[in-house]
Amino acid sequence: MTAASSAAKAALALVLWASVHLAWAAGEAGTVERLLGTVSAQTADGKLRIISQGSKFWPGEIILTEADSAANLRFADGAKLALRANSRLVVERYDYSFLKPEDDNIAMRLLKGGMRSVTGAVGKRSPTSYKNQTLVATVGIRGTDYALLMCVEGDGACTQLKLPATLKTSDGQSPPGLYLSVFEGVISATNNAGSKDYATGNHGYVRDLNTLPIELDESPGLTTEFLGFHGIFDLNNPWDANPQACLVK
Repeated sequence: MTAASSAAKAALALVLWASVHLAWAAGEAGTVERLLGTVSAQTADGKLRIISQGSKFWPGEIILTEADSAANLRFADGAKLALRANSRLVVERYDYSFLKPEDDNIAMRLLKGGMRSVTGAVGKRSPTSYKNQTLVATVGIRGTDYALLMCVEGDGACTQLKLPATLKTSDGQSPPGLYLSVFEGVISATNNAGSKDYATGNHGYVRDLNTLPIELDESPGLTTEFLGFHGIFDLNNPWDANPQACLVK
């Protein structure tokens, strides 16, 4: 093979790769890579559709996981997101173009439940263009792998958290609010009371919109509830994956 033909093939591969990313930018936000149980998507006008492995999801849709269900999502920029059971995630806006980083704009809203995300191209090249809003704080990122769990009043899914006694309610339960862990990079949590950064290995809690985010001394145990990004998919016990197996290095 000549150097010229090798260069031509490399150039063609780059063009094809770019065209795929441009196609992503023009439409869907991403694809469902793996799922367990019942997962659906709801449009702004209330229409609901059941989604399966390989389904596309679009900006403006709410992704819903039911009890004993979970989903692994892959976004156009290469970001990966695992959504745990009984969760509600809205991809409010998703603008990504391989050739136009200045147009990057990703906005999500975690209404309920938990997620773990490894950010993609946007998180690396345009971190200020990414935000994940919850009921109590807005999360910003700087090239990260992080997990969030938004507990609402009466949510039984939050009873198994590992928390210090001083944080638990009088009956020993986990209080409502946002729990977070950072496995790589830095995230910030901002609300009406102020902002706090969390670096690799840090864990935090935000009680409500008007209470300053705090740091937890120990992990609340978010990692054990997510499907592995590495391809292992144990239908018998998907929740007990090794935490280190939850992302692709």
